[in-house]
Amino acid sequence: MAVDSGEKDKESLSLTQQLLAAVDEGDLAKVRRLAQTPQISIVGTNKHGESSLHIAAGYGRLSIVKLLLKYGAAIDLQDKQGDSPLYWAARHGHLNVVQFLYEQGATLDLQDKSGETALHVSARYGHPEVLAFLCHSGATLNIQDKDGDTPLLCGCWHGYRRVVECLARAGCLLQLANHEGETALHVAAVRGNHGIVQFLVENGVNLNATDNNGSSALHLATRRNNLDIVQYLSQKGVNVNLQDCNGDTAMHDACRQGQLSLFHTLYAANSDLNVANTNGATPLHLAAKYGHSELVRCLCSAGCDLEAVTEHGFTADEVAANSGHDTARNSHPPPQTDLREYYVTELVQSQCPLDRAKLLVCGGPGVGKTELINSLKCNVLRSLFRRRSNSNFQQMILRRTHGMSVQQATVPNVGLFSIWDFSGLKEFYVAHENFLGGSNGVFLLMCSLRDSVGKQLAQMRFWLAMIKARTRPGEIATRPVARRPFVVLVGSFADQENPMQGRGSLNDDDEDDVFAVPHPPSAGCPLDNGRSVLEKLSQEFGDSFDFSNTVFAVDCRLSQSAEMRSLRSLLKSLHTNIIKEQPLVPKLVYTLCQSLPGWRREHADLPALSWTNFHAKTRDLVNPLVSEGEMKTVASALHDMGEIVFINEGLLTNLVILDPAWLGRDILGPALTPDKSLRPHLNDKSVTGRVTLSDMQSLYGELDSVSVARIFQHFELCSCSEETTYEFPCLMRMEPLYGLWVKDPNFSIYAGLYLECCDTTDIFSPGLFPRLQVLARKGFGDDVSERELTLWTDGLKCSQGDAEALVEMKEPNKRISIAVRGGKTAGHECRSMLQQFYKLVLDTVQAYNPGARTTVSLLSPRHLGEHVKNPVTYSAVQIFDAEREGEKLRDEEHGAPEESVLDVVCCGCEDLLITARSAPYTLWRDVSQQSRAQVCRMLDPDHPFGRDWCLLALQLGLTEEVATIDQSNDGRSSTDKLLSTWDRLENGTIVNIVDGLRGIGRGDVASVVINGISPFSNPDSSVVINLPCVTLTSYVC
Repeated sequence: MAVDSGEKDKESLSLTQQLLAAVDEGDLAKVRRLAQTPQISIVGTNKHGESSLHIAAGYGRLSIVKLLLKYGAAIDLQDKQGDSPLYWAARHGHLNVVQFLYEQGATLDLQDKSGETALHVSARYGHPEVLAFLCHSGATLNIQDKDGDTPLLCGCWHGYRRVVECLARAGCLLQLANHEGETALHVAAVRGNHGIVQFLVENGVNLNATDNNGSSALHLATRRNNLDIVQYLSQKGVNVNLQDCNGDTAMHDACRQGQLSLFHTLYAANSDLNVANTNGATPLHLAAKYGHSELVRCLCSAGCDLEAVTEHGFTADEVAANSGHDTARNSHPPPQTDLREYYVTELVQSQCPLDRAKLLVCGGPGVGKTELINSLKCNVLRSLFRRRSNSNFQQMILRRTHGMSVQQATVPNVGLFSIWDFSGLKEFYVAHENFLGGSNGVFLLMCSLRDSVGKQLAQMRFWLAMIKARTRPGEIATRPVARRPFVVLVGSFADQENPMQGRGSLNDDDEDDVFAVPHPPSAGCPLDNGRSVLEKLSQEFGDSFDFSNTVFAVDCRLSQSAEMRSLRSLLKSLHTNIIKEQPLVPKLVYTLCQSLPGWRREHADLPALSWTNFHAKTRDLVNPLVSEGEMKTVASALHDMGEIVFINEGLLTNLVILDPAWLGRDILGPALTPDKSLRPHLNDKSVTGRVTLSDMQSLYGELDSVSVARIFQHFELCSCSEETTYEFPCLMRMEPLYGLWVKDPNFSIYAGLYLECCDTTDIFSPGLFPRLQVLARKGFGDDVSERELTLWTDGLKCSQGDAEALVEMKEPNKRISIAVRGGKTAGHECRSMLQQFYKLVLDTVQAYNPGARTTVSLLSPRHLGEHVKNPVTYSAVQIFDAEREGEKLRDEEHGAPEESVLDVVCCGCEDLLITARSAPYTLWRDVSQQSRAQVCRMLDPDHPFGRDWCLLALQLGLTEEVATIDQSNDGRSSTDKLLSTWDRLENGTIVNIVDGLRGIGRGDVASVVINGISPFSNPDSSVVINLPCVTLTSYVC
């Protein structure tokens, strides 16, 4: 239904076509004038059989609908699909038009060629108000289309619970099946609409109804791996042993697909493991046939019959061997019969909530973090023995945490916490960033009231920026994108006279410290004048954090003071909310909690296991049925509880630390503490960061130095440079060697880029660049012939053949620079190195700083060749537009000469130009997760002039998707669902999205999209270039 304008001038259009165009444009005056023309055919149609009344009804233009009917439009005229104007109005949810057409005599049950009515289409597109009106007006509730589908089945298929509830209240038949024998329960179960399944079951539908294939709703939910629905139906008493026409039970389907979670759920519901289908195959035969070894092991452990044979006489062992898989007898021996159900019960999801929250205490050195933790843990009786004296103040300053301290502790009258105390010394920042996260955490951000306000703000901004950088964007969802970390600001030393008083303010160092309070502080009252600091930080970081409304000024040694009681009260509220929000976990989590202390004693010298050994140990000693996937769920929960360290993301996936406190206290602490680290053992090598195994042995005593080195390697803190030598970039104190990157007539090709943080609240964490150097050593080391890699503090240089690359942290924690150069014939080598190092940097940022928003800009090859200190930069938007249009790049600000995409992006290689021009034609799925989340935050909110994502849908020609997306309640972002739909189209590329955003005046969002893709080509997802422009959607053609 695209506009045919441009093919002919309007003057040559027939009166009917002019009328259709006027209705499409909403020009009431023109419609009135044309309708009064004697020669006009008011019932004239376009090539699709759509009349002006259809179009007016589809747009919801009631005044035009009334005018057309006044001049004789046919109210029940059907287009070539058999759709009436009422159908069109119902599809788009225009209740006022539907009401008017009904009042004028429109036929409610008029069916189109597929047998659908207005009631069907209002259910399909999720318009409960329209549907309620049609039901009340006498539309046939149980009318079926040619496939036998009723409006109820349409609502169930598309997941509109309100539609289903409305139809049920109106009295439709909940058990009526279509021609395939599918009831509403079948449809809701296969589509994964849990809320509708629950509603239908609560309203008495038959759980065991079967379709024409003998399949129940349980069969269909199992085949679609809809675990929550399988669990719900099992709890409600569905017959789990019901067989379809092939003799398959739901257990057969679960084992055919290798779905362990479904197996555990069905087994817990007493599913028969030995029932055979029409081919004589049991669930074990199917698991063995398709090579699901984990499931075969679980079935054997659960006690299934290993000797059962198929109709051809094959056992499961023989079926496995014939299919090229391990035999069932190689699996774990079955446990005792009385323990099988217990093991399965331990693994079934939705058993237990997490019993604790994380308390992450951050701040600069000497602010009293450890003392505050001790006071929070102290009850009334113990507080009587805590002395308050000036000598304790000096001791508190000297009691520094080395690395990080981890403990499980109960805060009186609050609850159980996993408490993480992070050292404020900068040397430890490189280790902190692996642990500054978790959805169940509360951050206590501390500063000293004895410091100037400038120092207080600087420390808090730094910690907030580092936490933000480490916070991984969750699944894209409508407001909020993910639960934001909660931050409580605490000022310590409230009892001390402020030596900096009069030297601090929010804007300079000339006004009173906003945290300063009279001596002594007023009992029980939060620090009122700290609100200014809170407001400033909320303005800067409010999009990333939820801040407590109160700033607490405390004497950390007074555990029962009014301020401390107020802080405990807040923590109790947060603890309760966090526990409610956490997903339920298998009971095995708490069984392992009881086993871990013994395992720590068993491995006291080195409480660390490989992932394989940890999984095997759990199988052998705790639960033989646990699969690897379930084990990762359990391990992640234990990590969130602070019982172990297991990071199942990015590059850290193969190690389990059984004792987090040991990791911080005995491994990271000694290695990085300034006065007692690996550095004193380095002697003349102290600036290079190179450490030998003997150096480690002298520091760690009886610990195995090779095992310790492997732990450092796991956390990407070092790389093995020689057989017994390890390189720690975080310990380097080297300046770049003179002459590493100077003018050289042998180099004529230059290119480069900046990857930098978007705004002041974004930083690259202090450990990012040292890890980048470790990864560069692994990926671009000296193991390749003619390749040389040189590292220094915040920099590296890689040389290979006639090309070399320079990577530096140009601005501390803010900008990473990549530059390449080479000889006249080294264009391809330069481009390859630029793209490889860009990917390395970007992958490292996404792995270790996933919350940091970045932007990329390319550098002027001319200025790089001239070694200009601040070369001209071309933004991602400039590069995008130039790659798309084939235009020159201009620096309007400095008036520099034009440069071409060929030189800036392709290093002068003409054969690479076509790949560069394909870069803008990548897909929405290729946009970074961070950029996608930001785009959704910008487009999802309502706007006085409409919702921007709806306007974008109009630009992209996806108006029919709006109703479906708008009524969906799955929690995902409407924008992301729209663009994911666009992504599935043949030519659904980023170019069209950018054009659409610019078309609705959202160039700011278009820039975010562009910054989320690589300026280089993406051959795996790029499509052909020179796509047609996006056109506005119209019904006229």
